[in-house]
Amino acid sequence: MTMLRLSPVLPVAMLRPFPGRRFVAAWAYDFLASFWIAKLLIWAASPLPGVGAAAESQVLFMAMLIFLTRDRFPIGPGLGKYLLGLRTIDRASGSPASLTQSIARNFIIVGPFLIYQLLTVLVPGYPELLNGTFMDWLKSGFIIYAVAILLIENQLLYMGEGRRLSDRLAGTSVIYQQ
Repeated sequence: MTMLRLSPVLPVAMLRPFPGRRFVAAWAYDFLASFWIAKLLIWAASPLPGVGAAAESQVLFMAMLIFLTRDRFPIGPGLGKYLLGLRTIDRASGSPASLTQSIARNFIIVGPFLIYQLLTVLVPGYPELLNGTFMDWLKSGFIIYAVAILLIENQLLYMGEGRRLSDRLAGTSVIYQQ
């Protein structure tokens, strides 16, 4: 088995975290933190005109934007990776993943949902423009996509190099913090 070396000392296989640890970092910490940060931002803006009943869509949209950039916060890795001692690196250079790589690797998971939220937040009357049947099909398609991607991503975490499809597309790896 050939191993990519990021440093002269440790091969990637020795730095690869257990997949369950990555799952906890991503969902238990990062998604919940993204949601609550967005919720607090909307709550802080609630006295402003125009923020009210539509705030739920805005919260979800903001949470997805925060989630997209979760691997490249100014302080370093996202909350989940920070708490569990993980970081996302550029596979070619070994340096921290760029903002573009962070967005690319997370878009595969939240992209369709973000596009749907973008339409509902930015296009006034969007749900009313389309009949209920089309919206139901659209939502069903997003759910099927999400389940399929999560199954594929989970399978790839346990196989070979332990890199998700999104890691492969973005040229990144998740490793233990050294």
